[in-house]
Amino acid sequence: RCPLGRVKADGKSFDTSFGSGGIQTTPVGSSKALVNDMNLQADGKIVVGTYVEFFNEGLYPPIARLNANGTVDSSIHPFMGSSGFVYKVLVQPDGRILLSGFWNHINSVFRRNLARFMPDGTPDPTFSNSIFFDDVLDYVRNLDLQPDGKILAAGGIRHGERLNPDGSHDVTMNSFDGPGNLYDLPDGKLLGFTDRTQRFSSEGFLEAEPTRFNFNGFPSKAAILPDGKSIAVGT
Repeated sequence: RCPLGRVKADGKSFDTSFGSGGIQTTPVGSSKALVNDMNLQADGKIVVGTYVEFFNEGLYPPIARLNANGTVDSSIHPFMGSSGFVYKVLVQPDGRILLSGFWNHINSVFRRNLARFMPDGTPDPTFSNSIFFDDVLDYVRNLDLQPDGKILAAGGIRHGERLNPDGSHDVTMNSFDGPGNLYDLPDGKLLGFTDRTQRFSSEGFLEAEPTRFNFNGFPSKAAILPDGKSIAVGT
């Protein structure tokens, strides 16, 4: 199980109105689990993506959802059919929940490394990821949503792809190697992160030579600011 805490705006103390004394344990159930990502819904609920490792212990959820006060929302309970992890949780404006990471099945249905759920936690029957995420090693590290509803996906073997809103491959974008994380910029261009930054056109073509970070490691997550600047964190 994974502990999750909320602190006050000053960052100095726990918000005791959340969970128990400011901390809640997410019900992932596995003996080896941790929180990889989380995202807020419009109603204030929190969707938590987890890493789950288990051996003959049962079927455990890749995500949990908490109410705004930290109590567990038991209405959502998808499960993985094997060990796996969620790298990215993305809540769409319509309330549907996109997950990316590393797994084979969700709710006993083949949904390798990329899945979308309805707001009630049931798999979205209109979404397909069978076009090109066909290798177990083709894990998806990052997702970003564009204004037209298209989805940027990056990580694993194929490092940069764009999907149509239904999950099919957007053939108007050039698929490319390079960034493990891919983000949409305010001007419609794309920014990729690994141990360097890479700027791409909206069609997926490299526009300038990469700028390398002057440190060991690479960013695992980033945020794009309204002015196009970015904040990256990692190891």
